[in-house]
Amino acid sequence: MARGMPDLAGSISGTVPNRPRLVWSFKTDGPVRSSVAIAQGVAVFGSNGGKVYAVKADSGTELWRFDMRDDVESPPCIVSDAVYVGGGDGRLYSLKLGSGEVRWSYETGDRILGGANSFTLPGQNRVCLLVGSYDFWVHCVDGETGRRLWAYETENYVNGTPAVAGQLAVIGGCDGILHLIDLASGQARKKVEIGYYIPGSVAVAGSVAYLGHYGEEVTALDLDTGEVRWKYRDPDRSYPYFSSPAVRGGRVLIGCRDRKLHAIDAEKGTGLWSFRTRGDVDSSPIAVGDAVVFGSDDGSVYCVNLADGKERWRYEIGKAVISSPAFAGGVIYVGADDGVVYALGGEP
Repeated sequence: MARGMPDLAGSISGTVPNRPRLVWSFKTDGPVRSSVAIAQGVAVFGSNGGKVYAVKADSGTELWRFDMRDDVESPPCIVSDAVYVGGGDGRLYSLKLGSGEVRWSYETGDRILGGANSFTLPGQNRVCLLVGSYDFWVHCVDGETGRRLWAYETENYVNGTPAVAGQLAVIGGCDGILHLIDLASGQARKKVEIGYYIPGSVAVAGSVAYLGHYGEEVTALDLDTGEVRWKYRDPDRSYPYFSSPAVRGGRVLIGCRDRKLHAIDAEKGTGLWSFRTRGDVDSSPIAVGDAVVFGSDDGSVYCVNLADGKERWRYEIGKAVISSPAFAGGVIYVGADDGVVYALGGEP
């Protein structure tokens, strides 16, 4: 998964290149707002040209493409030899990683913009998929057959990827509610009123969920009690958060439409530092080792220190970078609104 693990915390081990160079680039048929998933030497991503692409992760050589006939903003999820990806046509597809051949498709009632997530129940070997849809439902699907296992109704669009924390699915929606759903039954464990649209995904670290929302705040919520631990609001000026947070090193990292990346103390909810760009930061950051990587609408990919937010480098693309970067094998993979996916590595 682009954000590393099913908890969606975006915390990844490794070392970011000190002087990024372009290893390869791959041109698609439309803007790339889907993030890249990497497994078994294959990088998979979608584009708003209506296709899903698989390329060799080390060279960018195309292996296959699959026509979904509508925008693909959903980040793929790879489990074993299967790719799971949703599209603007309202279907969740299971494709063979090696060939792009369709294994099955599952139809929801409206478009899918968030990614799928996977889990297995205790004592079972069956892979299950979770995906939210603009039909107001969160769907749970058998990973082998595409058969619906359960569906959970919300009160508005579901835009983000469900996070998996133990035996819970954690997801916010445009109904302004954080839903804690039992994975086995599909029933609500808790519903926590946030009061504002939650456009991004929730990140989970330990027993705490972190999220940004349209009410111009970042919220930390205790999953055990359902109580809000803290709320963070920029003291200078407030704008909505469309980015999904990353959590690493005691810090919550999240982009904002105030053109900044914010670092917040994960325990106290106090601001630690912020880094200003020249455009909105809807791109969801990833924390790799002691660095944070993210994109901005100003057309650049940035790398800053996790500890203090000082800039290490920026890579100019020239078109908005809204997708979340991914990292594997020392290489950063990121798509942009120019329709290109870039692989940025270190010195040859």
